[in-house]
Formats: sequence, C-alpha cells, structure tokens
Amino acid sequence: MRHKQWDQIRGYFEDTFNYDNLVYKVMETAAAKTAFETHYPILDLDTDLVTERHLAFNGPGIIIVEGVFVYRRESRDWLHLKIGINISIQNAMMRILKRSQDQRYGDTNAIRAR
Repeated sequence: MRHKQWDQIRGYFEDTFNYDNLVYKVMETAAAKTAFETHYPILDLDTDLVTERHLAFNGPGIIIVEGVFVYRRESRDWLHLKIGINISIQNAMMRILKRSQDQRYGDTNAIRAR
C-alpha cells in the first residue's frame, strides 16, 4: 500500500514492492516449473490504483527483475546474477527531473530541495 506510513523513507523501503508476490508467485514458481500463468497486482503510478497483470512464463528461460531493493533478503537467494548500476548524483537528479512529477513532491525546485 503506497503512502501508508508517515515516514517516507521507511515506507519506501518496506512498502514499495510486494516481495511475497514477487518471490512466491513468480520466482519460486518459475524455478519449479517450465511453464506457468498467473495474475498479480500492479500499481499504476499515473492513477495510483492497483490493477492486475497477466504473466505467462513459457520456460525454461530468464526472468529479469529490476528494482531498487532486489538485494533484499526476501529475493536475493532467487537471483542467480545481480548487476548493479552506479551513477553520479548529478545523473540521478537529471533522471529524476525528467520523470513525470508526482504532485506530492511539487515542481522541479521542490524536488531539488527535497
């Protein structure tokens, strides 16, 4: 649930991803089967509503997981290859400012100040 915690940093770390769904509905199932289909909830960032996405895995194959917290305890044992990208704070800021801006954070100056 997005924004359920008052502490934004803790909320971002604990609530950004549903690790149970990622690990048990996708990673564990993909490792145990050559093919499967499932539906899982996904947050539409434009509407802030949870929708459902269909996943058809016709393995064996490769699942690529991208995200800030992929090294967390819940998922790290399922990842066979991990690639980290190191960018400067200047490049990170440039990318942040190019994204669609969440009304909670305000305009470019408010985002830079934050």
